[in-house]
Amino acid sequence: MTEHRRLFQLYLLGQMRNQAAVQRALALLHASQNEVSVARQRIIDAGLEQSGVRLDAYERLLGEPVAHTIATDGDEYQRVRLAFRFEAWPSMKVVVLGSTAGVVGGIRFERATIDSSSVIREIDRLRPWENVRSDLVAGGWGLITHDEWYPVLDVEAQPPSSPARALLQFDFDLLQTVHVLREGKGALHNKGRAASC
Repeated sequence: MTEHRRLFQLYLLGQMRNQAAVQRALALLHASQNEVSVARQRIIDAGLEQSGVRLDAYERLLGEPVAHTIATDGDEYQRVRLAFRFEAWPSMKVVVLGSTAGVVGGIRFERATIDSSSVIREIDRLRPWENVRSDLVAGGWGLITHDEWYPVLDVEAQPPSSPARALLQFDFDLLQTVHVLREGKGALHNKGRAASC
């Protein structure tokens, strides 16, 4: 693992809300919380958090992507996709999205491989850091956005053919927490798994 690839993983970890999973990833990378702060500052200093940053800046930092694809339709800033694999998320790809003009549009996690097991249709099958938002879309879930501020997305989710609901928190489209909701006395109560699941 190159220093820059490790730096980028630490940068992403610093923006994730599932602290138990973050701590496990830091242990895997033999890194400290202090290194996360340093990594964020180095990414900022490199200009990667500025608007208008170029896709090739990520290639210079991270090396050759495992996949480079271009779509002809869809959101202009999600047509070019540079996919990278990292040690902290072995079952995922980190995809840098951008325009055909080469401007970055965001970063998101996707499954490294997609098969029938990635289609989730029940709340009890959701696992933080093992599921991404596209799993729910493929499964036909009803999703209502509660909060969205890149890279954060919080949704109320209802699986198909079920009255069950859960509040799900995603960072970069990677599931962080699952809170199963139930109605009682006019309010929603958390009866489910928290961030440490």
